[in-house]
Amino acid sequence: ICVVGLGWRRQRPYLLTLIEDDFFIYSAFPYSSSSKNSLKMRFSKIQHEVLIKKKKTRGNKLLDMDAHPHYTPKIQRFSNIAGYSGIFLCGDLPYWLFLTTHGALRTHPMYLDGKVTC
Repeated sequence: ICVVGLGWRRQRPYLLTLIEDDFFIYSAFPYSSSSKNSLKMRFSKIQHEVLIKKKKTRGNKLLDMDAHPHYTPKIQRFSNIAGYSGIFLCGDLPYWLFLTTHGALRTHPMYLDGKVTC
């Protein structure tokens, strides 16, 4: 689980989590309620197409390629790479995640022949 501020001055908080083979991204936003005991923020799930494990097709079936059963992908923060701050997701299919100057979350796969460990 990683909570990170992205965007200009890192003012947009995101919650990123890896649960087994699933990667979830949530955007946090302020929420005002009349109840004093409620959380002053809410989370909105962000749809994405980040794959954690390679898939191989055989006929019409999708098969998980589990070459490294004990390796867990990791979330690494980065800052000031060409002016961007964001997340690098290590693993069999590494990804770069960051916000554009207009506030849109972008995911960019890093195509390699092997995995990237952090």
